[in-house]
Amino acid sequence: MLDDTREILSDSQGSIRARPQRLSENVADILDNPMMRHHARRWASNLRFLTFDDSCGDDFESNSTTLTTTRNQKSPLRGQCQPCARRVPIPSGHICESHVMNRSNVPDREAELHRYADPCVHVCERSCDDCRHIPLFPNEQKPTRFRIRRVYPSDDEETAQCTDFVAVSYCWSNEKNDDKTTPYKVIEEDGRIRDARASNATIDRIVAFARENGFRMIWIDQECIEQDNPEEKELAIQAMDYVYLKAHTSIALFHAELQQKHLECVLLAYESQIAQAKKRRGRRALHGCRAVSLVAMCEAVSMIVNDRWNTRAWILQEAFSSSGNMVLLFPRIKGVNVRSWMLICHERSQSEIAVRLDTLQNCLRICSQMILPTLRATLQAKENEGRNQQAREGQSSKERPRRRQRMKQMRRGNDDQEFLGNADEIRTTIKRLQFFHPEEPEHPCKIIFGSTKPRRTCNAAVALTYLQLRNMERVADKLAIIANICGYDLRLDTTKLEKTQNSLSACILTLALANGDFSLLIPQVYRTPPTTTLEFPSCEDVEFTWLHSLAQNLQCAESTSWNPSGPTTGGDDSTPIRLSEKGLSLPGNLWNVNRFLDLRTLQVKYGDSWLRLRNAKGASRPSPRTINLATTHLLFEIIKQLVSMDEKRVANSIFNSTSYWRWNSRDTVMQSDMIESVDQFPSGLQIENRKGMFALDSSPDGWYHQCWIIDRVMEKGGFWVGSIIKQVREEPGNPTVTDSTSDSDERLAGDQYDQSTNTKKPESAKPDLSLEQTSNTHAEPIPNPTWLEHGHSGLMLIASLMTGMGQRKIDFSTAELEDMRARGENPATLYLSAQSFSLFALANAKLTYGKDDTNQRQAIFDIDGCSEGHAIVLTPFQMTLESIPRPVMRGMSVSWVVEKIDGVDEDGNQTPTERIERFKVKGMTRGMWAFAVFPSGRYEIA
Repeated sequence: MLDDTREILSDSQGSIRARPQRLSENVADILDNPMMRHHARRWASNLRFLTFDDSCGDDFESNSTTLTTTRNQKSPLRGQCQPCARRVPIPSGHICESHVMNRSNVPDREAELHRYADPCVHVCERSCDDCRHIPLFPNEQKPTRFRIRRVYPSDDEETAQCTDFVAVSYCWSNEKNDDKTTPYKVIEEDGRIRDARASNATIDRIVAFARENGFRMIWIDQECIEQDNPEEKELAIQAMDYVYLKAHTSIALFHAELQQKHLECVLLAYESQIAQAKKRRGRRALHGCRAVSLVAMCEAVSMIVNDRWNTRAWILQEAFSSSGNMVLLFPRIKGVNVRSWMLICHERSQSEIAVRLDTLQNCLRICSQMILPTLRATLQAKENEGRNQQAREGQSSKERPRRRQRMKQMRRGNDDQEFLGNADEIRTTIKRLQFFHPEEPEHPCKIIFGSTKPRRTCNAAVALTYLQLRNMERVADKLAIIANICGYDLRLDTTKLEKTQNSLSACILTLALANGDFSLLIPQVYRTPPTTTLEFPSCEDVEFTWLHSLAQNLQCAESTSWNPSGPTTGGDDSTPIRLSEKGLSLPGNLWNVNRFLDLRTLQVKYGDSWLRLRNAKGASRPSPRTINLATTHLLFEIIKQLVSMDEKRVANSIFNSTSYWRWNSRDTVMQSDMIESVDQFPSGLQIENRKGMFALDSSPDGWYHQCWIIDRVMEKGGFWVGSIIKQVREEPGNPTVTDSTSDSDERLAGDQYDQSTNTKKPESAKPDLSLEQTSNTHAEPIPNPTWLEHGHSGLMLIASLMTGMGQRKIDFSTAELEDMRARGENPATLYLSAQSFSLFALANAKLTYGKDDTNQRQAIFDIDGCSEGHAIVLTPFQMTLESIPRPVMRGMSVSWVVEKIDGVDEDGNQTPTERIERFKVKGMTRGMWAFAVFPSGRYEIA
């Protein structure tokens, strides 16, 4: 399989771009290798761990199956971590979330730390009734004997709740045993004795962290996965995200040895801009003024971002899946003093320098603002030197001595920057600094079900961006890595696809689309020259009409916009998509762009000034602050003008696509008082009070993605508005056209539509969810719950709750899966149907409490409409796009300009009551629409 998602070097060392296979010719074969995660989830629910072997004596054989206690014996909790056993004073520095979950308990915890009790605070925090029988790592001796243990019996899956283990992330190629050292011994579950696969040095670093923090169990892939068992390895590949999400703490083993000068530059940068407001132990480390050496900072940052740990694809997904719960460990050089610095997790490690990944990401963001000009200037100088090399070699013998003298003088000033390497290495350093690790997105509060931690996910475009500079030994593994990072439910069997498919791009596109992720179809996520034209195949071509030319070059994808997270987002919901060789069948909103809104009064008032700003170049180009003030000013004026014209639906479409979710909100946790409509604006709101009202998304040209609507008003005197096109169906014996919105709701929810067989359930099994039936059922009106008082945010909260509970219940045993296959059912389809259970709950909530007629929605698009109804736009329905906070990609071209073609039956039969409208794609466009939780219907694009 060819990795055509990244640039490939040709024999002449020039970069070439491999073209993927035609997706339409391979999609059926690719989807013929589905892999559900039920077995992988079961595997991850009861892991094997590397633990200390506390058997007596050196006779492994006689003690190979002996445990100190059994799980059923609830032995008293005893033991101390190494610092508490040695009564090491509490280190000065900060208290971060990785130390305590609740800051209100800090004083009590401080008192407990000073007691050095047995059991100590750290052992208590890392132990439960189920794992306390496993021995702690000894504090005074160097462990050389280890045992593979499970907390629960191998067949016990229902009660596997213990998460008190540390997961390790490291680069295998960096961990080689010295030939002179004897490998440590490991006893397997069946009593076999083998040499440890990981190096002694690696195990020593991990054990040191474990005993300094009171951990009993270590999960390290080399030791805890049966490396000679292909089936288990495939399960582990598909379940890596579960392991690192489940772990109490994840650690990353760096090898960059940062000296005092390196640490001081990085620590000072972080301390001066972020750490001053945070609570800490001990005195402040920042005293007086210290000069920050940009050269030393460049060297420190280069050592961090170019560490081997940051070059591997598997390690990226391990760090990402940890969801902010990863600690980076750097070797501590003798004599280095980092006492009191808040960047360091002092309580986490005594033997190494520990830094939380999210904290280091913030620090690198600060440092990058200081050193990027220096790095780019050095890069330009080296590129100029390379271009002039040929000219220097062609100079006459008389000119060469003078030239050499000038070059020596120039090199003296650049000696300190030689560590940055050549031009290619500097270019790589800059890119790795920009894409070191995705920053945590802004989100509302998190909801946790049981022991399941909140999970971070992103879309395929972001995953590919951060994988560009990371390598892997097996190309097909990137499918599992992207699926783990994005949290996909439907997977593809990497082993089978590696043997049958040549294009990784085709497999990744199929994987993303089958899971309802359209991010790779958005033109703005690709790095292309401004003159690049977007080309779409025609219906006569073999390729799909929606697969434009940019989507066939995944190596150009570059996006850093995460999916939003939190209880009022829909990023974790799977959109029910059906992908086949015929095209895409998906829920969506179909708009007829047929009405022009005249805003020429604003054009006359502001047109000339706006166009001058937009066209200004060079020194006259407006500052970012001026751009923001001008854009927000005109957005406010447009919304105000629309309200005065009684076009509140159109105004809400613009407001929901540009507003900041915390604006004028007193409750920043659940958004119970979030403003979602122009009717909720504060009384007497004036343009000078718009501060904080808008949250706009930056575009590559330095402006905002939402500026297009202002451009239309200032250039054309208004914009075209689209209204929902009601989906039609033909009733038997009645040729009249009726609205089928309720039917689309049922099909989206998945409970009234059997997707495994593409047939509709009997009418007797379908509840009547019409407004009339609901109102007649209840004699008295149902009071609105507090979370529904503000419409969309309340509905999204319901969706989040139902999704979280549904994901915990959806599971199939091995026998159930076999029965499904025997009946010809597809477990993958059933799982996707169940994933949309939250939407079915929303349907009931919306129809019971909400009175808004979804068929009256209005939207604005960046195209010229047609009063005769020939301008049709299809917006795919994705819960991510309706999230609060609003995702950046909502301001991009996510909608298709379509043209209707001959329809086909959804299941291939000639059943007129279930006809799905079929379209071909002519282009993509940006749009603005109000928050929604239901599509207008299901459509198919060829």
